[in-house]
Amino acid sequence: MSSVTAVDLRVERCTSLEAFEALGAEWNALLEKSGQRTLFMRHEWLSGWFKYFAEDRELMLLLARDGAGALCGIGPFCVEKEQGLPPARSLAFLGTTRISSEYLDLIVDPDRAQAARDCLMAAMVDADAPWDRVRAGDMLESAQLLEAAAALDGERYLVEVDEDKICPRMDLPGDAEAFMQQMSSKNRKMLRQYTRKLEAAGAEVEQITDAADLNGALDDLFVLHKQRWTSRGESGNFGDDPVQGFHQEVAARLLADGRLGLYAMKAEGKRFAMLYGFRDGKTFSYFQAGMDPEWANLSPGFVLIGHVVRDAIGHGLTDFDFLRGPESYKQRWTKVERITRRATVTPRSNWKGMARHKAERSLRAAKSAAKKLLRREEE
Repeated sequence: MSSVTAVDLRVERCTSLEAFEALGAEWNALLEKSGQRTLFMRHEWLSGWFKYFAEDRELMLLLARDGAGALCGIGPFCVEKEQGLPPARSLAFLGTTRISSEYLDLIVDPDRAQAARDCLMAAMVDADAPWDRVRAGDMLESAQLLEAAAALDGERYLVEVDEDKICPRMDLPGDAEAFMQQMSSKNRKMLRQYTRKLEAAGAEVEQITDAADLNGALDDLFVLHKQRWTSRGESGNFGDDPVQGFHQEVAARLLADGRLGLYAMKAEGKRFAMLYGFRDGKTFSYFQAGMDPEWANLSPGFVLIGHVVRDAIGHGLTDFDFLRGPESYKQRWTKVERITRRATVTPRSNWKGMARHKAERSLRAAKSAAKKLLRREEE
């Protein structure tokens, strides 16, 4: 580990996977205390991601500690190589490639939030750091990193913040009947109609809660997800061994912690639709799903979401998050959206970082001009 000192806290750079894995209890305790209750920043999620998808990335955790050694802040980063002219190195969040992670941020002790945030940012823009700029995405508008970046000296640093992903979500009422009433009459009628048809076909819903059943259920999820997307001419998201290995490992840990939400619809003992999500605090996050296309005419995916929503309400949850993507099936349930942010912070003295910025700005301008020209030709 190497370190820099800022304010009254010391920031260490942790580059060892072994040291990363040893941080589990300390990491998650700080995350719980911070109130930033997002599963995607939990230690098991991000350490698992680096284990399976590091490729040529370099681990670069920034750990802020006080004089007694207590952990007060975490920058969950890695260094990525950016190809092109000129090549550059960027400090980026863990968890952003191959596996969709939402609502990433710095993790800070709320009792020392400003000091931890500021010293982490100082380490991120350290002139002697082995990267050229910071590129961080999938953040909420209230992110600690965005607040710290906004306070930087504009004469020394170029800070750009843009909209990133659309994440539909819905507030959950206090009981299932209120949920049914808040649906549109069309959706309510469809939910009841397809539920009856599926029940008549012998379908039932199960939740996977036994560790002995988990691997088999995940294998079914991978197959059904592939079937669903293959029927649309696409490959889906569980197509290779590293992705499947990551989810098998993480799901086992989440099940043990009571955070896994894995549901299946089956008939005659065979699963034909599945929903894979997570519980964290008062939120259920819908992550992925799978379905046998032969059952598509009975809308099992739609009915399964309705079941999971009612189950979440029954457990006192108040937020159902569909995560990234404005797909039409999500719009059937809600019109409410979160929009995440991405930020680029470039020291104006770093020629590689500034050159990349200028090249990217020119490319965006060219794309915008091409779109305008295309629209004029179509008129």
